[in-house]
Amino acid sequence: MSKHIFSPQYPFAAIFAVAIIASQVVPVQSENAKKSAKAEAKQKAPAKKKRKPNPAMAPVTDVEGLPRVLLIGDSISIGYTVAVREAMKAEANVHRPRANCGPTTTGLKSIDQWLATGGADKKWDVIHFNWGLHDLKYLGPNGENLQDPADPKNITQLKWPYESPRRGASTKFRNFGDFDAAYGGWELDGEPYTNGPGSDFGWFRSRMVGGRTNHWGRISLRFGPDDFRRKSIDGLGDDWPITYDDISPYYDKVDKMLGVFGTNEGIPNNPDGYFLPPPKPRLHELFITKAAREIGIPVYPSRMSMLTKPIN
Repeated sequence: MSKHIFSPQYPFAAIFAVAIIASQVVPVQSENAKKSAKAEAKQKAPAKKKRKPNPAMAPVTDVEGLPRVLLIGDSISIGYTVAVREAMKAEANVHRPRANCGPTTTGLKSIDQWLATGGADKKWDVIHFNWGLHDLKYLGPNGENLQDPADPKNITQLKWPYESPRRGASTKFRNFGDFDAAYGGWELDGEPYTNGPGSDFGWFRSRMVGGRTNHWGRISLRFGPDDFRRKSIDGLGDDWPITYDDISPYYDKVDKMLGVFGTNEGIPNNPDGYFLPPPKPRLHELFITKAAREIGIPVYPSRMSMLTKPIN
């Protein structure tokens, strides 16, 4: 058949054969062109930068004679590890496991390995734990999420008044009123928390998705001198074995590391600190300040861990 395809007697057959050949060749050429263009583009594309090692994970060589400190925690603790090392470089050898320690379920499996950081034969003077946020997932034994944050029964804030039991009055699990962010109690059924005989000490325990992060509010106050000697002042409890002057330098370091806004007012039991400038007051705060000062009540900005200007 091939001797007849290209014969002048079969011009259409010749054209048809050329079309077939062309249809078979063109895709190959096109594919080669694509590969060539792709290779050329790859050569021109900037190389991806390798992620730099996280300095928080760098191994620490102990300075002889300094206490050993171990930071165990999740990504939040990774974020402040380098700053803590720098702030305490003349006072302690600050280590951490070379991993995100995640939830406490991971800790139960890995705690022995983490305690061996820097050498299994070494001892720790201080171990700092910072777990919590990962545990909000309420993970089951197989890693499943047992608590859905989107479930209405787990949404305990931003309720309308008509959704609140007794229109905002105190309830069993909202001791400070139903609009308070904390959901828990001083005494919870089935929990082995007790007070000693004759003790009035109470400890509020939150039981809510988010835990204490819901009602901390970034408020960052110092204990004042009187808070360390309550027994000497009012006869309750015991005096601390340390004074405000002993712990004040560490408060200073925390202020500088975290970034706390506020103002120095010279109030005896509300010590001054290293504060960032407070944000401008909002309209309702201006009204409150004006009314309070007209009747002789001083008004000062809160002291809160919020950055109002860069600190590093």
